[in-house]
Amino acid sequence: MQKRPTATAVIIASVTLIVLLLNGYFLRQGITTVLPHLFYIPIILASYFFPRRGILFACVISVLYCVLACILAPVAFREPLSAAGRIIIFILIAAVVSFLTLRLQENERLFRGVAERSSDVILLTDPDGKAQYVSPSVKAVAGYDPEEILGRMPREFIHPDDYRILEEALPHISRGSGPVEVTLRFRKKTGDYAIVEFSASPIIDAGRVYGIQVIGRDITERRRSEDALRKSAEDHRLLADYTYDWEYWIAPDETFLYTTPSCERITGYTAEEFARDKELLKTIIYPEDNHAMDHHMIHGFTQPEPGAVDFRIIHRNGDIRWIAHVCQPIYNAQGEFIGRRASNRDITERKRMESALKETNKKLNLLSSITRHDINNQIFSLKAFLEISRESQGDPAELNTCLQKAERVTDAIERQIAFTKEYQNLGVNAPVWQAVSAAVKSAANALPLRDIRIIDEIGDLEIYADPLFEKVFYNLIDNALRYGGPEMSAIRFFSQESGQELVIAVEDDGASISPEDRQRLFERGFGKHTGLGLFLSREILAITGITITETGHPGRGARFEIIVPKGTWRRIMNNETK
Repeated sequence: MQKRPTATAVIIASVTLIVLLLNGYFLRQGITTVLPHLFYIPIILASYFFPRRGILFACVISVLYCVLACILAPVAFREPLSAAGRIIIFILIAAVVSFLTLRLQENERLFRGVAERSSDVILLTDPDGKAQYVSPSVKAVAGYDPEEILGRMPREFIHPDDYRILEEALPHISRGSGPVEVTLRFRKKTGDYAIVEFSASPIIDAGRVYGIQVIGRDITERRRSEDALRKSAEDHRLLADYTYDWEYWIAPDETFLYTTPSCERITGYTAEEFARDKELLKTIIYPEDNHAMDHHMIHGFTQPEPGAVDFRIIHRNGDIRWIAHVCQPIYNAQGEFIGRRASNRDITERKRMESALKETNKKLNLLSSITRHDINNQIFSLKAFLEISRESQGDPAELNTCLQKAERVTDAIERQIAFTKEYQNLGVNAPVWQAVSAAVKSAANALPLRDIRIIDEIGDLEIYADPLFEKVFYNLIDNALRYGGPEMSAIRFFSQESGQELVIAVEDDGASISPEDRQRLFERGFGKHTGLGLFLSREILAITGITITETGHPGRGARFEIIVPKGTWRRIMNNETK
């Protein structure tokens, strides 16, 4: 009615006229005490709908009432106090209603000023959720005019997949249990959906919910930014978490701020354990490398340039691992030092190869020198026998003896050359993991076993050794076939753990080796054949720190034990390196 003031004024005038007519009629009948109260109705209506004219209207009504009473009931009007009291009441009622209405309108203007200038959507609904007021900002958010939403239910604008969220929230709001926040997809006029964060509070009066106040904020762009940020963080997390090397960020106080999960593969300890204990890294460093690492850390936290160091750690399972460590300082946007980022790579295999290569070069240099010296000696002897032969041409017996000796010398030179052919591939290729049973089988297939049985009880075992590793078993089987005697019927291969080492045993049931021969068994040139097979076997194994000894007992056949140190053997099934 406030939006149609003319119609309101006509209604008030009509009510006033009816009240005047009723009062005039009853005044003629001499009734003056009840009907004047009917004037309260037009006074209250006029003061409410036209508050700034309410008192004036009450004054006009008072004058009209006095004139009417004076003309129609002059006797009753002779009581001035009674008439004055009615006039004062008329004016007071008009003043109070006008005052309250003006305050109400002022509050409403303030509310509308806030609501209509807010970028958030503000809605007032009845207890069922039907919209009673919608702020103009709904146009910017969803493209609707407020009139297009008034009187409609929220379900008409919510994405079907979000109905459940809405239905779960409404009972809480209706019970007046307090503000409820939900995020829903709100259908725009274009058919697209905006993501809106709604906060709904019940409007309560005298313990009863009369409506719901809803504030909606469009968070579509924020959600997109959050999703993009989340995706970026997830991409970076995946990139970091799936880094093969062990990466970490360490704070200036040496606390681990971030550690990649690969630390568990390299050290046996989880990222959470490093985060909880900043001393854990120092704890697992191999004791002999503590000094080098301490020096590096002091340098790393006092110098701005990157640093690198190789050190050993003790894996959780007791293994010794070599780590190639590189780190550099990290600075924030303000140029403040906030720690160091480190990259750690497991270089244990590389270190093994480097050690094996050094050992191989040393052996090759030594053997090359020995072989050259031996051949030179043999050539010197050969020249001497040839010289004696020329001088003994008149003595056939002496000449024949010299020629036989010369032939033995040439045989010795031939064996030396054959040995260099065998030995030339030693250490040429890097050591690799090799299945022991496969090496035994391959070596046995290359020899004439006759009726000798090969018993392989090695199982799922791999050894880290020179690629010539198979030659070791070839020489051991060949040695047994040559010297085991006619009583030998089987050659047995088996393994057993001894502490952190592994023992591979090769034993036969043939002739045993005497204690005297055992002392020189692996010397170069010792034996009835070339004297090089067992020597070469020992050298092949020594490249990766493996040793071989003969431990047989008289009358019980020969027995060779190959001692494999920790870190150079593993079981194939679970790939567990010992």
